[in-house]
Amino acid sequence: MAPKLISFGCSYTQYIYPTYADILKTTNRGVCGTGNDRIFYDIMQSYKNKELDDYDHVIVQWTSQYRFDYLKKDGWTFPDGNITVSKENKNIWKRLQYWFNEEYEYEKLINYMTVVENLIPKTIFMTMTDIDYPNLFLNHFESITGDYEFEDFKDKHPTIMQHIEVANKLAVKLNLTLDKDILLKCFEIDKTIKKTKHFSADAYTITY
Repeated sequence: MAPKLISFGCSYTQYIYPTYADILKTTNRGVCGTGNDRIFYDIMQSYKNKELDDYDHVIVQWTSQYRFDYLKKDGWTFPDGNITVSKENKNIWKRLQYWFNEEYEYEKLINYMTVVENLIPKTIFMTMTDIDYPNLFLNHFESITGDYEFEDFKDKHPTIMQHIEVANKLAVKLNLTLDKDILLKCFEIDKTIKKTKHFSADAYTITY
């Protein structure tokens, strides 16, 4: 029986088209634009609820330290990516910029990784940015730049084909085989994106 997987991360894990997490048929808990605080929070909630006991491996794709999350009484702040250029959270950045500490954010991420690795030994770590941490499966995911051109912008996320490469490497590590039907669907979506240049999550979903 193939191992059961769950994944946490940002748009490099959950996006408008299939990512490595979808190709591997993980339970995908990624949130576009989210930061490490929310990723860590979501992991710990699943850990405390013993939800992770049902999985053989937990894939965690840590993201940029320039993201801000806070769980308000009415829900999370809008996951709008880099806080320094955020449109939705620009008022937060106006106040935050005066005491924002990049070194602290980096060290906080290292602490998060240390906690998760020790609490959940079956984790596999990937990082969006360049991080000095042992036992990383994939460091600096952001360096894998895509070449999709949509209606009026060039997408900097890894392409579907690049996600397939990452998924294949993970499959080797986890001793599993990628689903051929999912791969074929991914090839079709890749061709459609390149042909239509249309940015639409509805058109690029896969089911399994």
